[in-house]
Amino acid sequence: MNNQQPLIVIIGGFHNLEITINFVKYLYSQIKAIKDLKYIIIPTDKVQPLDGLSAYNFLSNYLVNQSCFPCPIIVISFSAGVVGAIILGKLWKAWNGEVLCLLAFDGWGVPLIADFPCYRVSHDHFTHFSSLLLGGEESSFYAQPMVNHLELWRSPLEIQGRWQMKLGVEKTVKMTDFIQFCLQKEIDKYIKKCKKYPETEAKNNHKKNN
Repeated sequence: MNNQQPLIVIIGGFHNLEITINFVKYLYSQIKAIKDLKYIIIPTDKVQPLDGLSAYNFLSNYLVNQSCFPCPIIVISFSAGVVGAIILGKLWKAWNGEVLCLLAFDGWGVPLIADFPCYRVSHDHFTHFSSLLLGGEESSFYAQPMVNHLELWRSPLEIQGRWQMKLGVEKTVKMTDFIQFCLQKEIDKYIKKCKKYPETEAKNNHKKNN
């Protein structure tokens, strides 16, 4: 197992890249789970949000240049970027990389069926519940009162809504509280797995030598 720190990978949609840059600033100002983690923004002015293969290649080249390929990743995406994100995540897994989770902001109509956790965040009730049959974790979030589609990405600190903990069980929270929960949960699982691995490897080596 790769015991490197996870890298946050951000993929926005078809909008001004500055909105994504500001989103990341807001996120790092509030989400304690990622405060010590590095991030990379896939430049959607150069890489199409829908183009997961190009996003994968961009990320791979970046990490090779940083001498830390492959490393575990957390993908946070918005709108059309959710299409690119799910493709990138599956490619990453296929090439023995680890994907801790995907946070999909308003990826309406995009199937979130993968061998890593995918969390849905929606700008309104309709978008949220019309996407439930397309996969994703039971734990999810939708804004209430509803907000504009782009506002979900542009003003994350101001949004409140309903955290659907499981079907029929909800509570009102800030969107940032939901994001903190999801990311902390998956990072904690990764850390726990990393701590267990050396013990397992030592036991296997012991068996081989006896």
